[in-house]
Amino acid sequence: MGKKEQTQYVLETYGVTHRRIYHIKHSESKLETKEEKLQYQSLTSFFFNAFLPHGYPDSVSKDYVQYQIWDSVQAFASSITGSICTHAVLKGVGVGDENASAIAATVTWLLKDGVSMIGRIGFAWLQGTNLDSDCKKWRLFADGLNDIAMFIDLASVHFQKHFMLMICASGLMKSIVGVAGGCTRAALTQHQARKNNMADVSAKDGSQETLVNLFALLVSLIILPFVTQSMVLTWIVYIVMASIHLIANYFAVTSVIMETFNESRFDIYTSHYIDEGLKERKFLTVTEVNQKENLFYLSIWDNIQIKAGSSFKNIIRRRRCEEVKQFLKIYENCDYLLRVSRITSSKTIIYITFSPKATALTQIEAFYQACFVKSLLHHPYLPVVNKESEPHLEAASREYVSRTLNDFLKSLELMKFNTNTVTFNVDSWRAEW
Repeated sequence: MGKKEQTQYVLETYGVTHRRIYHIKHSESKLETKEEKLQYQSLTSFFFNAFLPHGYPDSVSKDYVQYQIWDSVQAFASSITGSICTHAVLKGVGVGDENASAIAATVTWLLKDGVSMIGRIGFAWLQGTNLDSDCKKWRLFADGLNDIAMFIDLASVHFQKHFMLMICASGLMKSIVGVAGGCTRAALTQHQARKNNMADVSAKDGSQETLVNLFALLVSLIILPFVTQSMVLTWIVYIVMASIHLIANYFAVTSVIMETFNESRFDIYTSHYIDEGLKERKFLTVTEVNQKENLFYLSIWDNIQIKAGSSFKNIIRRRRCEEVKQFLKIYENCDYLLRVSRITSSKTIIYITFSPKATALTQIEAFYQACFVKSLLHHPYLPVVNKESEPHLEAASREYVSRTLNDFLKSLELMKFNTNTVTFNVDSWRAEW
């Protein structure tokens, strides 16, 4: 009897656009291969290749699609609003008015650009270091400020005496929007890129936005002649589009699930870990932490604030020489120093100074201790902290951290948090002891 013919199958894929099945037949004399091509329609394949990163969906984060959908919606709404406001600004500078002076319009435009340039430099100088850690908040801030700037553009046509002042104020706001929006977009792109493909993800994001803006441009060309004939209709369209813009941005930002820690997310996880997680052995997941993050709350409102990367001067302030020696002994095997300082009856600052050898894990350890101190200070039965009790609180919290740190880090690993990189707000002071 002859040997029974055997068939093996090999499935080959190219992203999500191509799929092939190879039928490999073994016979006595030769190896036969039959190829079946299962390919999407050419138009669909083109859109996948032109507008999605290479290797999608494996090359991007899981929240990529949801974020990009909402981002496209907000870009469309913003583009429509921008077209209406551009009409108002051009009308304000005198386009279409035979009595308007070309030199006056030019000066107004140059002043607006000059104020915008100064605004970009100033904002980047003042807030550049905070954009990474709170990229979600700054993204929402940028979008809200952009709508306010467009509101001023639209209103400026009704206040010709103050037109130059209003247009310069709008330009200043838009310059801040440009810096904050661009930087936070870069931070979000870095989060989305999972195969060292940040440039590709950024390029395809730009292509998607260009396509949306092109569609919005066509819609604007159709509706603009009708909308601009009535100021009431103009304001109605602005309110509707601005509302869609803000809502879509909120959903876009809240759809982002970051595995890295900033101060807000770390405080959420650690507070739950200390208060409930240790008792029930149930810890917050990455998704739960991101969902609990408050995007409208500012840490400057806290009664207990953490100032990381502080000068050693803050550590030794109001301490005697002997107290400083005892303090340094507590942290002799650490790459950070933590000082609890009662400023007023209602305000406490936790100063953290790092050594030059400090790593991301060092920052996690330091902030873990700071969050533990915060939980103690919020405890209703803890006596009021004063100058005499500060050293005891520092020593006790340090002892707790040294005893529980390994278990805490294991919980982070179990919940799949990224501990190789953190985006805490840390100043540049460093000290060696």
